[in-house]
Formats: sequence, C-alpha cells, structure tokens
Amino acid sequence: MAVGLTGFFFPFFGAALVAHYVVGWAWRPSWLAGVALSTTSVAVVYAVMLELGFNRTIYGKAILAACFINDLGTVIALGLIFSPFTVRTMIFVGAALFVFLVLPFATQWIFERYGGRVSELETKYLLFLLFGLAGWRSGPAAKPFCRLT
Repeated sequence: MAVGLTGFFFPFFGAALVAHYVVGWAWRPSWLAGVALSTTSVAVVYAVMLELGFNRTIYGKAILAACFINDLGTVIALGLIFSPFTVRTMIFVGAALFVFLVLPFATQWIFERYGGRVSELETKYLLFLLFGLAGWRSGPAAKPFCRLT
C-alpha cells in the first residue's frame, strides 16, 4: 500500500506544482497534469509480470497490488477534480456509506437463508447489487453519460 500511495502522490504533487509554478498553468490543468503523470498502466505491468513469471511471486503480487492502489488514487483524484460537489453529492455519499456498512451483514444473512439452491440466488443478488450501484442516477433530471443519435 505504501508503494502504491507513494507512487501516486509524489508524481501527482510534483507534476502539479511544476505545471503551476514553473510552466504557469492554472490549478485545474495542473492537477490534471499531475494525474496524467502519476498513473500506471496495470495492463502493461501485468503483461510484463506474466511474461517474466513474476505474477507467481510475492514480489510480483506486491507490485501488482501497488499498481491497483495507484490506479485507485487516479480514479479518486479525477473524481475530486472534475465532479461538481453539491448537496446531492453529500446525500449520495451518506446513502452509499450506509449501504456499504449494512450490505455485508444483509448479504451474509441472505446467503445463509436462501443460498445453495438451484436458482442460484447468490449470483442474481450480486449482479443486482452491481448493476444497482453502477446505474444509480440522481432522479429523472439526470442526463445519460452518452447519447446515441
């Protein structure tokens, strides 16, 4: 975790500060430059790990974990830079925290009570949760991500 966080934050802040103070960019483009120069390519790292056989070693697994943590930092940074923060954002964060705290207990109870049947409720339940989290929009006024016209 330390390698992944260090690998994200040092290039992120370094590139952002250089872009702002040396190159003269505004803060938002500077932050974007920091994100661009601090991210890793898990696909490239994983391909090299597979080719060299490091994916089976503890060293290789640690490097891949660091890459995933680095990419998680990239996703969070992009969200913080470009997302508008309103009251609706706070409502969503509160609801998400509540759901994430309750969900493990509810999932365990549902699996113990209804799991192991031919209908494979576990798979349907997990897919329902994943699609529900991915497709949640803030009411009828929400705009689609893209328009196919």
